Parts: sequence; C-alpha cells; structure tokens
Amino acid sequence: MNPLKIRRDEWPLALSVVLWVSLLQVLMLCKYYGVLFSAGMDEPMLHQAIGRYFHLSGFDAITYRVLTDWGPYYDVVRHPLLPWLLYPLYLLNRLLWWLTGANCAMPLSCLLLTACALYSALLFYRIERHIVGIARADAMLLSWLLCSLAYIMATFIAPDHFALSLLLLLVVCERAGTARTAGTGSTAWGTLLLLTAGVTLTNGAKVLVAQLCARGRAFFKPRHLLTAAVLPLALVLAAAWVQHRVFVLPKEQAQQQYAKAHRAEMRQQAIENRKKYSHAPWVIHKGRPIGYGEPAEGHELAQGVLRWTDTTTPRWDTVVENLLGESMQFHEQHMLEDVLVFYRPVLLAYDGWWHYAVEALLMALCLAGCWMARRTLLLWMLLAWAATDLTMHIGLGFAINEVYIMSAHWIFVIPLVMGYLFLPDGNGRLRRVIRGAVAMLTLYLIIYNGVQLAGWLLQPPVLPPFTF
Repeated sequence: MNPLKIRRDEWPLALSVVLWVSLLQVLMLCKYYGVLFSAGMDEPMLHQAIGRYFHLSGFDAITYRVLTDWGPYYDVVRHPLLPWLLYPLYLLNRLLWWLTGANCAMPLSCLLLTACALYSALLFYRIERHIVGIARADAMLLSWLLCSLAYIMATFIAPDHFALSLLLLLVVCERAGTARTAGTGSTAWGTLLLLTAGVTLTNGAKVLVAQLCARGRAFFKPRHLLTAAVLPLALVLAAAWVQHRVFVLPKEQAQQQYAKAHRAEMRQQAIENRKKYSHAPWVIHKGRPIGYGEPAEGHELAQGVLRWTDTTTPRWDTVVENLLGESMQFHEQHMLEDVLVFYRPVLLAYDGWWHYAVEALLMALCLAGCWMARRTLLLWMLLAWAATDLTMHIGLGFAINEVYIMSAHWIFVIPLVMGYLFLPDGNGRLRRVIRGAVAMLTLYLIIYNGVQLAGWLLQPPVLPPFTF
C-alpha cells in the first residue's frame, strides 16, 4: 500500500493535525514574514535579519537561508546531506521568486513542516494501531498526546531539521516493526540509513539498532552489512568530509591567515570583545566543553564536534526542568527565549507544583507501559534509541543547555510505549481509568501549551540584548 495514502480511518486525525499546525504556521507567517522577507531581500540581508529578529528558543532558521540562496549553511558534520535534500525546494523558490517577485522561502518551509507534522502523526498512529495493536480511538488519543507536547509543537513550526528527523525516525520505527512481514530488504534499509544519517548524523546509530532488531542474525550477513550499513555510512561520512574540505576549511584557513597577518589588531580586538561580551548570554550560559582549547592542526573536524559538549551543567536538575520538564510543558517565564541569546536561565523552575505532577504522571504511565511491553523487541529498540540520546545529551553534555530542542529525536518514545497499557488483554476497568487519565493529560497539554505558544506567536519579535 502507498505509505503516502491517507486511509479512511486516518482522515479525522489527518484533518485535525493539519488544521492545528496550519493555524500555528499562519501565526508564524504573521509574526516573521514581514521582518525577514521584505521585497528583494537577498541571502546576506536575510542572514542579518534572522540574527536580529528570529529567536525561537534554540532553533535555527537555516532552512530559510538554504531556500533563499542555496549553500551548506547547516553544520556539514552533523547534517551532511540536508542541504542537498532541500535543493528541489530551493529551485522551486527561485521559480516562484521569478514569477511573483517575492521570496517564498518561508511559506515553502511552512508547507514542508506541515507535511512532516501530518505524516509524523499518521506514522505514530499506524505504529500504535498495527504494530502495538491497540484500538483506533486509543491510537488517535496517543497521537494527539504526542502532538500536544511542548517541543513537538515548537518543532512543527521551527525552520530547522528536527521535524524532518522526527518523521524519518518514525519511518524507521514503523519499518522495523513490520520488517518481518513486509520483507524490508537491504536496499530499503540502506536508503533509510542514508537519509536519516544524512539529515542528522547521530541518528544513523538508531537505524543500525533498528536493523539489528528487525533482521536478527541476518543483519550480520556480508551482503546486508555492505549494502545496508557500510556503503550508506561511507557515503554520509564522505559527504561530510568533502563538504568540510570544500566549503568550511578554506574559510577557516583564511581566517587563520588573516589572524596571523593582523596579529596585533586581532589580539586587541579579542581583548575588547572579552570585555564587551564577558556577561553576554552565550558566554555565561555555555558550559566548559570536552577538550577545551584550540583544535590541534589536522584535527579540526573531530574537535569541532567536541565544542558542543558540556562538562559543567548540573545533570539531575537538567533532567527535571529541561529534559522532561520544558520538553513537555512550556515554562511560563522566558517563553521560547534562546538561552544563548537572551538571559533566560539555563535551569528554570515552574511557578506551580502541578507542572511537576503532570511530568511525574506522564513518566509513571511511560514506566508502566515499559513494564507491559517488557517482552517485546520494539520496546528494547526504543529504549536503545533513548539511551543514545541520553548518553549524548546528559552524559557528554551535547547541547545540554538547550536539551529540550532535541525532543523530536526521543520524546515520541514516551507516548508510544504508553500504548501497551491499552492492549485489550488487560484489566478493563483499569484500562478505562488509564484512558481517562491520558485523555485529561492530553487536553491539558493541548490547552496549556497551545495557549502559551499562540500567545508568543501573537507578540512582535523581540530584539536580543546584544546586537551585531
């Protein structure tokens, strides 16, 4: 069956998700289109306008730049193929720009994000309905629970890579769950690995875990390893290396040569910047990375990744307030402020105790779902996925000061495993109680997060305390 086709029982979910996300996209257009896409604005002007006006938590608006004037603006190590996947939309934008005289990068990005939201919800529903095996109404309820989480809502309007990553991870999850019956072959797995790792390199590990769970011992057959693992990874890493050498390294070398030629001037400028920006948010809110210092010659690529790590930010408080807190419920204060641009505290407590009660209840339901699913391979695959994110963000501290923006890579695991609480072979009365609790949580999160997000979108853009 065509995976893009919306089935009859999926239309209520599809229409409601599209209407909800479209409303948010309209508010997003009203907030930012006028200040970012005035007539005739080219890429340098857009880059300056984005730095001045666009601040949606820690998300980047790089998609707007790529669709305006194509280039490897995404980090070529972490997102090796993403600019190339967006190239057709860039060509479409150039055509529309020529026909209308208006840069349509933002509307095209909104359409792309709406499509990602639609098919993410549908894939989640299909996993719950056909792999977990729960009733249609319960699958729809949990799909809306996913869409009601704070940073899933934010992901669906943020012109970054996370919505596409979420969609691809759910595709991989659905393929892994049906691989034995659908006969997903090595070529299909290789394509999924190429796309998923090409969009976000670290998610490639999750595809390999999914292959291992779906194929079992067949995963280690030489032909499968070559076509579904080795070649796709080699292509992704080669793309990252080539783009770094072609696009990034020449700029870095030019900057180094300029610094050597103007050593006294650069030293004086560095002293002035240190004084001027000593209390800037990106200085006081950024933890100390692993291997702190200048990268050794010839190792710039590897140490460039380590600069995103953090060894000083408290872990437990981060888990409570940011990893599980902000990811599920927006904080009332400093709504969607970028911690590296505004003076939003890295660790921000909620004003009311009920936020922690909601967080605890969601985690309790998740743990109960894990217990019910403890003998299923899907659960252990999802836990392995979550473990990779926890190791990266909480262990190594990769982007730990804004860990909530990474929610799309892992938070779908929570409502997904809750689906095992709705299987018909359990206690019917208990299942009705759980269904009622989940329905109340979903309604609360939709109203609370929706009101917070809509209120923020209706406000004009706010300038950061430091401008360039």
